[in-house]
Amino acid sequence: MTFACRVHDVPLDEGRTIMLGDRAIALFRTPGAWYAIDAVCPHRGAPLADGIVTDRAVICPLHDHRYDLATGAALTAGEGITAHAVEVRGDHVYVALAPAPANGRARPVSDHRTRRPRWPNAASGCPPRRSTGWSRRPRSG
Repeated sequence: MTFACRVHDVPLDEGRTIMLGDRAIALFRTPGAWYAIDAVCPHRGAPLADGIVTDRAVICPLHDHRYDLATGAALTAGEGITAHAVEVRGDHVYVALAPAPANGRARPVSDHRTRRPRWPNAASGCPPRRSTGWSRRPRSG
């Protein structure tokens, strides 16, 4: 088992992405247990630690696919992910990495916040204002 973090580093009902060697792992803390799964959604490469944790499952933040936190099985259509054993000793959390997937595919963790937006106001979801064109002011004349 490899040291992953301290207990207080992961808030209750949330996840955190941690690096163990060259593998990105999503570590989740729920009221009764800790879970570790591969950090990347196999569908779109989304960071699963940013997903919503509900009833022993995590919902992908990009496309709403659900994964079982204990087994890594896909609860909706699509392929599952690798689950890892977690052990808590005192204030320390340890993870035993499962073998890498047989297909050998390594997916980078996608972070939508680092992608270049199509327009400057993409974060707000609104297209940019144009300096010419429609105005709220009534035209005089």
